[in-house]
Amino acid sequence: MTTLFILGAILILILGLPAILWLTKLIWRPKPEEEAIHRGIAETRQREVKRREKMPLPRG
Repeated sequence: MTTLFILGAILILILGLPAILWLTKLIWRPKPEEEAIHRGIAETRQREVKRREKMPLPRG
């Protein structure tokens, strides 16, 4: 019975944690500074993808 309780608690934590994080993000929106940081990271990733597409493939 104790094993079942422990497994149930672990399952609830695994499934509940993403839901709690999602709800708190909806309640407390990120600050404009934080959003600017994430936007800058996304733009940098897009630039790197475009740069890598232009690079010739290595011949070996």
